[in-house]
This record gives sequence, structure tokens and C-alpha cells, in this order.
Amino acid sequence: MENNKQVQQDSGNLSIYERVRSVPKEAKKEIEAGRLKGKNDINPMWRIKKLTEVFGPAGFGWYTEIVRTWTEASESGEMAVFVDIHLFVKKDGEWSKPIYGNGGNRLVANEKKYENGQQVYVPFLDDDAYKKAYTDAISVAAKALGIGADVYFEKDVTKYDSQPQAVQQQAPIGDAADFLPNGLFIYKGAAYTQSYFNKTYSTKLGEIFERFALLFPNSRVSLVTAPLATITITDPDVSKKVSDQGAILDKIAAVMPDSVNFVNLKEIFLAHADEYLYLKSDHHWNQRGAYYAYYAFAQSVGLTPTPLDRFEVKILNTKYIGSMYNYTKDERVKSFYDTVEAFIPTKACTLTIHKNGKTTTHDTCINLKNGGYTSFIYGDNGYTVINVPENPQDMTALVFKDSYGNAMVPFLTEHYGNIIVVDARYIDLDAVESFGDMNITDIIFLNNTSSMTKSWCQKYYKMVD
Repeated sequence: MENNKQVQQDSGNLSIYERVRSVPKEAKKEIEAGRLKGKNDINPMWRIKKLTEVFGPAGFGWYTEIVRTWTEASESGEMAVFVDIHLFVKKDGEWSKPIYGNGGNRLVANEKKYENGQQVYVPFLDDDAYKKAYTDAISVAAKALGIGADVYFEKDVTKYDSQPQAVQQQAPIGDAADFLPNGLFIYKGAAYTQSYFNKTYSTKLGEIFERFALLFPNSRVSLVTAPLATITITDPDVSKKVSDQGAILDKIAAVMPDSVNFVNLKEIFLAHADEYLYLKSDHHWNQRGAYYAYYAFAQSVGLTPTPLDRFEVKILNTKYIGSMYNYTKDERVKSFYDTVEAFIPTKACTLTIHKNGKTTTHDTCINLKNGGYTSFIYGDNGYTVINVPENPQDMTALVFKDSYGNAMVPFLTEHYGNIIVVDARYIDLDAVESFGDMNITDIIFLNNTSSMTKSWCQKYYKMVD
């Protein structure tokens, strides 16, 4: 009775909120698997029932518009799908302004199985992933209206309640670094991964790159090795405990042959360490960080880099959460919102992806509808060709890259008429002789420091053996 009286009295701003805040027991469902097993979620149909109860049937009293959908892949092969929506509701005969909601779900997950007594991980495709992501987005938008609000306050056992004990024991976000398993750590609202110098494989890669130089005597061979985000940490109490990316770059430089143009990014990244160069929730640099790599590379080969302020900047996302949540499994990372900036090339281009015998062509090298790191050159693909009609067609760059290269490649459209992008993880190239008649100006290896490994040696060696 008291709650009903309160609702009757409150005919103002909280009238809707008070009607929809409480969640009946039957609308809560137990989570049966995963990290949140044993906790409760709210049945999404209950939220839809509440929207209908308060505003009217779908399409008449409320409706949604899908703003965009996109997928993001991790280096493990898993893929997530995300949906942005606008929710509209009608009150007193007037439609509301758009209420934003974002939802996500795993599209491809690595499931643990046993084959012949061995533990293996097999990709599983969830054909309901888009539907689940859309439903999740409705739930998020509905939360802004107060639907189900009580679960965020009560001490019931829900996925919205305090985190499991292991998470509760974690240090809060602050100035102290919180070290997690596998070399990961959280520091000042960002999640970090680490890499270490391996002289054996760095030397072998140097020898392989030298073979590329011998196979392409008229081409410049460059190695642009991206440091990880730890290079931006200036607090000595923290930096001394983590991998010294500057020192790693110097050590790689020392084992590179003279025939390879090693672009040491140490000094330029230290000089700009106070800028927003790396994503906080993702293991990649952002495009601003990639710009400084492009700047250093261009100068090293005698090209004049385009000033940063010449590029139009478009904000693709202000609440991006990237790969580090999956890596750390730490709930704090979900609050490390990143702003995804895209620096639009000054020259028009076409990008063609060759995959499974099919080609897909785009009139831009940045997917503006995406919103995540995979916006750049449309993510990781085995073989991609970019043509820039305005640039000299006899200027061709052959780029071998990991995912760090994605954000830098668009800047190369400032100079080269043709850019061939190869990701050896997703294409089987037995040899590189096929590129011999393409008048390659520059061969550029774009990898991060953690890619100086045996597996990358094998990938590149196979091409020149």
C-alpha cells in the first residue's frame, strides 16, 4: 500500500521510474553456465512486457531503431557482435527523444572439447548472437527509464550485484598497479599487456627480412615495430616492474641487418607519452598512436608526412570496450570506455578484400559504420589491395602486418598509388615471387613487439624459402 501511495503522489519526474523499478521473482532467471553461474539475470521479455504495459504495444507506444551493428574479432579467433539502438517511447501522446542502448554477444566463441584425449578449442558460431545483442541493447535503453532499477540497489544475488569474491578482492582503480595472471595488469583506469625481447627469434626475423631485401633489390625493406602501451608509463615505481618497451626496441635494432631500415619508435613515443596513444580497454594502439609510427616511417624513407591537423577527425565511438576485458576477465575493464578516433585520409581510395575466392570492394579504407578497432582497413584479412588514383601508380607498398598494422595503413594512402596488405595469419603464401612484377617501392613489416616470435619466423620464412 505504501508503494502504491508513493506512486500516486509522484506524478512528476519519477512517475515512470516508480512504476517499473521493482523486479518480481519470476522475472529473474538463474545463469546456468560461465563466470556468472549461479547468479540471476532479468528475463528480457519482462522488460518488453513493462514497456508495453506502461507505453502501449510495440510500434504504437514504443519502438526501436537500429543505429548500427558491427563485429569485433580478437587474436584468439573469437568474435563478438554489437548493436547500437535508439529506443523511443510515447508519453501523453508525444514521442520521446532517442534513448541510447548498446548490446553485445559472442558470435564466435572458442569452446573447450576433448579429442583423442587432448584438450582442444573449437570455434562455435551462435546464430542467435545478433538477436541476443539486440535484446541486450533494449535492456540497456530500458534501464535509463528505470525498468528493473531495483536490482542495482538490492543485495539480491544478481549479475548486477557486487562481483564474485575474486573480483571483490581486486584493488580499486587507482594509482597503484594491480598485477593479474599472464603478465596483464591494470593501472590508472587502463588494462595493459606485456611483451619481452627474444634475441633468438628477433635475429632470425632480421635474417628473413634480409632475404626479402635480396629478393627485391629495387625495394626498400623497413621494419616498423609497435611498442606496447607500457612505453607510456612514466611512474618509475610502475615502469620498473613491467616490460621496458624502449629497451626492447633498442635490442631489436641491434640485431637488424644493415639492409633493413629499422624504424625505432622509442623516442617519438616517449616524446608523446602524455597523449592518448593507446586504447585503455584494448591491447592495440589507437590511430593517433599509429600516426606517430607513420610519421617516423615516412621520415625514414624520405617522404614528407602529412601533418596531423590536416586530417579530418571523426569520432566512431565514445564507449568502446575492446579485447582486454576478454583477456583479463576483470569487470573493471568494462568501465574503461575508449573514444575511437578515425583520421580520414586526405585522398580518395578504394579498398578490395580478397577472401575465399571472392572480392569485396569499399570506397574507403576506414569502416565508419564499425566503431571499434576493426574499423581500420576493415579488420584482419589475409589479402587486401588499396588503390589511390591521385597518387603515382608506380609507388607501391607491400605491407606484411599483424593487427597493429591496421591503424597505420590508412596513413600510407597519403603517398602510395597502390598498397598491398598481407596478414600471414589469414593467408597461406608459399612464396612472394608473385609480387616481383609489381614494381614494389617499399616492403614494410608492421608488427608489435610481441610478434618477434617463432610462429612469425615460420610464417615469413615460408614466403622466402
